[in-house]
Amino acid sequence: WGAGVGYGEMIAPIYVGAPVGLVTGFVFGIALEKSRVFLPSLIRAQMQLRNFTMVRMFVAACATSILTVCVLIACHVKRVPPKETFWVPDIIGGLSIGTGMVLAGACPGTVLVQMAAGVQWSILTYVGGLVGALAFGYLYPPMKDDLFEEGPGAITIDKEFGVPFWVPPVVVAPFLVLILLGVERYRRWYTEIGGQEGVRFLDMRARAWPPHLAGAIVGLCIVPGYWLVEIACGTSASYVTIAGRLASVFDKSENEYFHQYWHGQSYYQVVFITGIFLGGLVSSLLAGTRHPEAVPVTHPITSFIGGFLLVFGARFARGCPSGNGISGTAEMSVGSWITVPMMFVGGIVVALFFPPVSTQPDTSFIKVPDREPLVGSRGV
Repeated sequence: WGAGVGYGEMIAPIYVGAPVGLVTGFVFGIALEKSRVFLPSLIRAQMQLRNFTMVRMFVAACATSILTVCVLIACHVKRVPPKETFWVPDIIGGLSIGTGMVLAGACPGTVLVQMAAGVQWSILTYVGGLVGALAFGYLYPPMKDDLFEEGPGAITIDKEFGVPFWVPPVVVAPFLVLILLGVERYRRWYTEIGGQEGVRFLDMRARAWPPHLAGAIVGLCIVPGYWLVEIACGTSASYVTIAGRLASVFDKSENEYFHQYWHGQSYYQVVFITGIFLGGLVSSLLAGTRHPEAVPVTHPITSFIGGFLLVFGARFARGCPSGNGISGTAEMSVGSWITVPMMFVGGIVVALFFPPVSTQPDTSFIKVPDREPLVGSRGV
């Protein structure tokens, strides 16, 4: 697998792959919107270690996807090839993604839900991501020989330690569950998203769902693509597909990097992100949670630069937080297990240079019930 290629090529016909991608993305988008982790304030507050909604959702998604892939492989479903490991790009990519997450308050997947929910400046984050994909595509050829030629290959933890494929998941998944329990013991989840009122799991009219349960749904979204299409979950390759097609209108040269993303696997991601946008839109409309942050924590400039770094870094690491954090870790890819910690390291360090985000819970979705005045009170 080359540095530019994703986690697999779609082998299913388009009439199978397109509906699978659209429906899976739709569910993915609903879960992101209901978990509230798409909010820029919660993403930045997470990197400042002031709100742990994002960790709840992300860790739950990782644990679920790890166990899910383990079961699929045990059921003799073909294993999707993991990405190749390149030490320097995996580290740089993770640091760049984390930096972009703090600047833009987004990731390549959540920005689609932000646009659907009407979050201010989110369109600039998306445009910045397209520019980041363009920049990486044109810089890839001169960087290829120095950064993406020599590496240990598509190595996985189970093969490196010479153990059966199910051993690392059985060890790692319970550890992730312990992290969830520890975070919950430290601070209850509903205190960080505005209380339990308006929180009803699987109710589309609810303002929010418990983030760890929404994360489990995100983790299960790996199943349709993995089982039916043999493609892992991710979003950043879609930016390359779209940006490359836009560039081809003005640049008729054969760019080797963009050309790799003009095939079934990449178009599956384009359909997938379309589903994410539609899922976020329907969810926010049904719950009445559009335009959730009256005072944005981001700025047009930081949103654009953050979007640029998000996708540029995701291409360096050959995967976004979904591609590395949900799919790559589930595959026990060594490269993904390098990128994900670096993502948090980069985000936490950069977040130190920003003023603290309010730790007050997001109350944009809470509907305060009307109260009848007490008999005998003043004015009655």
